This record gives sequence, structure tokens and C-alpha cells, in this order.
Amino acid sequence: MIKQWLINIGLVIVSLLIGLVLAEGLLRCFLPTEKKRIIYNQTRDVFQYNKDHVQFNANSGYLTKPNLDIPFSNKEFTTNIQTNSLGFRDDENSCQDPDVLVLGDSFGFGWGVEKDECFESILEQKSKLKILNMSVSGYNNVQELALLDQWEQTYSLKNKTIILMYYVNDMLDNIGTTGVNPSIDKTETCIKINAVSMASYNNWIAGAITNTSMQLAKNFYTIFYLRNAYSILRTFGKAKEQIHTINPDYLTGSETRIFSMILEKLNFISQTNNCKIIIAYIPYSPYLKKVRYSREYFFLKYMMSAYNFDLVDFSNRMGYKDYYVLDEHWNANGHKKAAMILNEYLLKKYE
Repeated sequence: MIKQWLINIGLVIVSLLIGLVLAEGLLRCFLPTEKKRIIYNQTRDVFQYNKDHVQFNANSGYLTKPNLDIPFSNKEFTTNIQTNSLGFRDDENSCQDPDVLVLGDSFGFGWGVEKDECFESILEQKSKLKILNMSVSGYNNVQELALLDQWEQTYSLKNKTIILMYYVNDMLDNIGTTGVNPSIDKTETCIKINAVSMASYNNWIAGAITNTSMQLAKNFYTIFYLRNAYSILRTFGKAKEQIHTINPDYLTGSETRIFSMILEKLNFISQTNNCKIIIAYIPYSPYLKKVRYSREYFFLKYMMSAYNFDLVDFSNRMGYKDYYVLDEHWNANGHKKAAMILNEYLLKKYE
């Protein structure tokens, strides 16, 4: 009796495993790419969410740890991340009186490519200029300015060229909804960037830790859907929590106010240090957006018109082959093309 019972349990387990394998195979073959992209973005490893990759920084919230030499991979890439003594994904020599400073988020950081494939490394070779890549994965423009302020406390900004890599979602991200972003205010005398507390950083990094089920869901579509089904069952019959979502249509005032202060701060830096300011506009991946220009692009262009900044637009020259299919970032070809565009612009504008 017990033996038959164990056999039946074993058969059920084997049947379930066979069913899961078949379901996984069917999902891998027939699940639409758009659905795969959504699952990927919900389950991928995010570099800055690992406490071994970043550390607290009162000025900008967090900073990539110095002297890293670690692997970082997702479904479409396997890379190695090396940082210098300042925590930047660049060599030590670039820290010594660079001609150009690059500020950015994961695009500038070189998410998904090796360091020598990153546009900054290629641009440095092509332009023969010394370029320091100060980009940090996950940063918004306020954090990038805070980092620039921190740099100026030790090093000079005189006669530098500053390239701000502006991704299309930056204007919304500048509002700072993660809890680890510094805020920006305008006083009667200056634009002030407020420090971030250690407690805010600790709360942020604790909430970013990936659990085991998420790691499994990253590799198996069946686990992803089972995990979601379990979450629905857990909340079944319970009072639904009120979820507050951000509607970009209602944030126009906040977006423009904050970005206006960012531009004013950049203008002050430009005038007091004789800096050239270049803003490089990075569009959404063609896989994600059918329209070439977003609402944020026109805001950016309009607001920049009040300042003597240069706008380099990648939109007309970036295509499907320049982005990963699932990941929204540039692949090696995209970085090569970005370096070419920027180098052409620098040669035409400043030589």
C-alpha cells in the first residue's frame, strides 16, 4: 500500500516535471518577443542593485566601488567590469587632467559591452583626447551633476568639455522616486544639490536585493509565470492596497522645473570654468518605441535653446542593429556608432 502510494507520488512528480519542461519549450518557441522583453526587464540582473558593486556616496546617493574586477552578465551579454581608484569604469591615466568628462547612466557606463567596446574608449582613440568616463549605471541628471560637484572639490573644471549623455527617460527620473537620489533646489544665490543620508541608501540597497525565486524566473519562463500566479493567490481575497503610479502627463511642471535648474547649473559651470557643454540625446531602442522622437526630446530641445549648449542627436543614425533585442541598451555596434557620431561632431565643432 505504502509502496503503491510512493509510486503514485513519484509518477505525479515526474508528470509535473515533464509538463514544466514541455511548457518551457513551448514558451521559448512561441512566446512573442515583446513578452520575452517584458519578462527580461522584470528579472534581469541590475548592476547597481548589488551591494558588492556599489557603495554609499552622500553627494550622489551611491557610487560604483573602486578597483572592481568582476563579471557582469545577462541573457544577451557577458562582460567584465573594471573600475579605477575613483570608482569610474576607466583607467587611472584618464583621471589625470582629462580634456573631456563624460557624465551618464548605464549607456555611458557601457552596460552590456566590454570597456574597450564602450563609446568613450573608442572616442578617446579616435579624437586623441584624454577622456574620463564618470558615468554610473542608474544615475539621473541630478546625480550626475552632484558627482561633477564632487569632482570639482578636488580637480579643476577649467577649459574642460563636458558631455552629458541624456537618455530619453532622464527628465522623468530626475524627479527622484527611488529614495536614494539627491534633490535639487534653487535659492536666491545658487542652485543647491542636497545630500543623501546613509539611511536612505541602506533602505534602497536592501530593497534591491534579488531573491532566489527571481533568479530562477530570470532563466525560466515557466518559473516567472508560476511566481506571478503565486503572488496573485497570496493576495486573493485580501483588501487590495492602493497603488500610486506616476503618470508622466501630470509631471510636466516638476519635470521642467527640475531640468531647468539642471541646465542653469550647467550654464553656471560653463561660464565660470570656460567649459563646453555637449548634451548627447539617446533615443529609446527601436524595439521599444515606434516613434523616433518622444515628448521629452522636444522639451529638451526647447529648454536648451536658452543656453549656449550643443545638442548631438543620435536618433537619425541609430537603428535596430545598434541595440540588444531584449535589453534596451546599445550593443558593441551601437557604441561604435555613438563614438563615430561624437567624434565627427567634435572635429567639426571645435577644430
